[in-house]
Amino acid sequence: MRRFNVIKKHIYPCIPQSTSFHVLSFNVNSGSSEKQTSANSDSLKQYWLAVQNYIRSDQYEPAAIPTNPILESNELEKVPDQSVRTLCEEFIRLDKKGKRRFFDIMASSYGPNLDKVKERATQYLESPVEHQYNAYLKLKKVMTPSYEQFLEHVIKQPNGMKFVIDMRSDLLDTLSEEKSQTLLDLDSSLHEILSNWVSYSFLEMRELTWDSPSSLLEKIIHYERVHPIANFESLKQRLTKPRSLYYFSHPLMPTEPLIFVQVSLQETVPNTMKQIFDNNGGSVAVFYSISSTQKGLRGIELGNFLIKRVVHKLSHESKNIKTFVTLSPIPGFSKWLTSKLHMNVQNGKFYDDSLLTPSEKDVLGRHPESALLELLESNRPEELQKLETMMMRLCVRYLYQEKKRRKALDPVANFHIRNGAQLFRVNWNADPSSRRYKESYGMMVNYKYDLDNIESNNRKYLLDDHITAGQSILDIVNK
Repeated sequence: MRRFNVIKKHIYPCIPQSTSFHVLSFNVNSGSSEKQTSANSDSLKQYWLAVQNYIRSDQYEPAAIPTNPILESNELEKVPDQSVRTLCEEFIRLDKKGKRRFFDIMASSYGPNLDKVKERATQYLESPVEHQYNAYLKLKKVMTPSYEQFLEHVIKQPNGMKFVIDMRSDLLDTLSEEKSQTLLDLDSSLHEILSNWVSYSFLEMRELTWDSPSSLLEKIIHYERVHPIANFESLKQRLTKPRSLYYFSHPLMPTEPLIFVQVSLQETVPNTMKQIFDNNGGSVAVFYSISSTQKGLRGIELGNFLIKRVVHKLSHESKNIKTFVTLSPIPGFSKWLTSKLHMNVQNGKFYDDSLLTPSEKDVLGRHPESALLELLESNRPEELQKLETMMMRLCVRYLYQEKKRRKALDPVANFHIRNGAQLFRVNWNADPSSRRYKESYGMMVNYKYDLDNIESNNRKYLLDDHITAGQSILDIVNK
């Protein structure tokens, strides 16, 4: 505790004192059997104080930070757990600027030591066959950034997994504003470390019920973004049969849902959100919301595993459930269409004949962007009917034909099609909520998980960029 008190005396301006923080409950049991020498303790204390002085200064040169023999030696087993926990607690208290500088130090000071890499590489190349494997292990060790060993050490601490996930979330925020190769490399390391720890074999699927801990229920309400949950009563409706909610947890984060999916049993494939809550069950399982909860796990595949695990569970629990579909948002449609309309209007004329037919141009006139919004907001059945055919065709084009790096442009479409789903049907006026209207003019889409064709659909998409589509989609494309 003495070292911690010394550090507290040097709290720097980057720590906003009035802010309440999410505090990790690191176990600081003084009865630990850690072996630490006085020299190591003094060295680490002086090093951490130097780091603090850098973070709070106006100087912005990570190279000015002194190195620490223990940390750069790739022998982090010599770093006491107490020191690791103290460092983590201090990091949590940093503001945005402080965390940015902390990442600078990690990335620039604790990557591979090139001189040692060259030395070990030479030893490996010159080693006789019987000693090559041992030389390889030594080379591998010096090629591994010291910060990777530090992060692995942190994960093994109580609540360490959550700390590293949140740290990557902070790093992603930093990268969204300023990219540098060293920080991108640091993010790649964090991504790889977390991918290994959050692998399929570690994940535990659970069903959320009304009897689940209240803290878990609160987290689900907080994390749901696709169809926000207003209160506990609204959540209870979503947990009442024929609706259910499943989530993945991790042994190192047992009270934290990593990702969850909401399911409703229906008589037919639904075309509106209203049906999700009105019907009383059936043989069609509908995935109507899937939400990731941890920004720090971005880019790590979880949703695919969860959907397939739930499909397996439901199909084995009830032989009556034969069909698995989604009722999904189309988050990029409105932005794409607005951009297309704006891009193709010049001098009051619309130039892209592949986007609008002559009659549609007449309906939208000289200012198609504003005219479209006006017609959609008119609530006049005859006006909306004129738009329905056009909007269905444009939405199918967006989902089926518009590509980014030869894959579906829409992120939700890419997710489900990559998982092996079929682009089944586009639905007009499916969700009147303001969020869905802003995203896609209230339109939604069904993706169908045909158990007999999931693997072949996935293979066609990944290898040939082919999107498997249902007949209603193909009918619109071929008109």
